[in-house]
Amino acid sequence: MTANAGYHAYATGDVLTAAQVQYNLQNQSVMYFATSAARTTAIGSVTVEGMVTYIPANGLEYYNGTAWVVLSTGGDITGVTAGKGLTGGGTSGDVTVSLGTAAKGDLVAGTGTTTAAALTVGANDYFLQAASGATTGLQWGGTWTAYTPVATAQTGTITSYVSSGIFMKLGKMVFFRATVNITNKGTGSDYLKITLPSTASGNSAVYGIEPAVTGKSVSGNIFYTDADKANVRYYDFTTCIATNVTVIINGFYEVA
Repeated sequence: MTANAGYHAYATGDVLTAAQVQYNLQNQSVMYFATSAARTTAIGSVTVEGMVTYIPANGLEYYNGTAWVVLSTGGDITGVTAGKGLTGGGTSGDVTVSLGTAAKGDLVAGTGTTTAAALTVGANDYFLQAASGATTGLQWGGTWTAYTPVATAQTGTITSYVSSGIFMKLGKMVFFRATVNITNKGTGSDYLKITLPSTASGNSAVYGIEPAVTGKSVSGNIFYTDADKANVRYYDFTTCIATNVTVIINGFYEVA
């Protein structure tokens, strides 16, 4: 068969020839057929490269010189659903899918297999750390948390005291500060034992001061055999347990 003739510029009054109708018009239109068999019956003996047909079951097809090739099936996507941690989607037109965050710095984190949730941005200077107990497995760290230390004496009993403390956990490291004001020493003596925010994994040192009465420095240790307490004395190894004394200590340790 003669190849299709492409574009032809007709002038007013031109008389169309059979070849022009065939190769400029008919062969270059999109021809409709109910089935592939109907197409073969109609044009099977006159097919030429570049012909385009539409068959409902096949979509648009073009003839490449040896076979009919699918040009478009119209697609089979009927909708886009926003997955976990995403918003948007739709069933028609231009579809947009966005992260399911509400503010600058928010994160989308996995909460399990194929599930996710937004993690609200932390405050300035906070940092992200793993936290298996949190929904996303993550949490913002860097904030001080209050705790109430328990004070006891190595020997005897302290009658009364007032205490306060704060701590910050950075990974497996805990930084803490504890204050104990002894209002009545009772029979207490030797080391002043001050509980930690959590149990330490081993030995560590603590330091501090007694600012209310003596102004002396204090020091002590966290012993692996008594790893939930700091054992404190004055720097000269004398006891710091006395009425009206205030002991302030600072330290850090690795959690068990």
